Amino acid sequence: MSKPDIETGIPRTVVTVAAIEAVEPTEDMITAYSMRRTLYFITSIDLFFNILALLFSQYFNIIGIILVLIGWCGVRNYSSCPLIAYMVYAAIFVVVNIIVLATIKESAHVGYSVLLVLQALLYVWILELTYKFYNLLGKISPENLNILRNPGYVGQQLLILY
Repeated sequence: MSKPDIETGIPRTVVTVAAIEAVEPTEDMITAYSMRRTLYFITSIDLFFNILALLFSQYFNIIGIILVLIGWCGVRNYSSCPLIAYMVYAAIFVVVNIIVLATIKESAHVGYSVLLVLQALLYVWILELTYKFYNLLGKISPENLNILRNPGYVGQQLLILY
């Protein structure tokens, strides 16, 4: 609804935005935000290394890339269902590392064995962190999750655009 201003003759537009009350962040919301940033960083690095592994002709890593992307989207949007896919990926990765470690001969590749153990421990930690984040999302109310998903939401205002 554009009406020209009487004094200047310039059309103006009036927009009304729905209101929400300002909400004080709870301890769970602050923890979820912090864990989200950490997991977002971890999944981004994980995605990068999976893409690198795919470039070096390990085509089965395409499944890992898909699961990491699903988890990345789940972390980004505070969604608990996609996090399950990432937890499954991390658990499978740990199991595969343990199986590969068990099949390596002791004297063959000591450095490779150490890297496998470190990778498995890292993914156990990632799995634990993702599980804590998943449980935390279940504790936060849907309204507070929407606030976390849309931090730039503005309450009711009367905006006049010239």
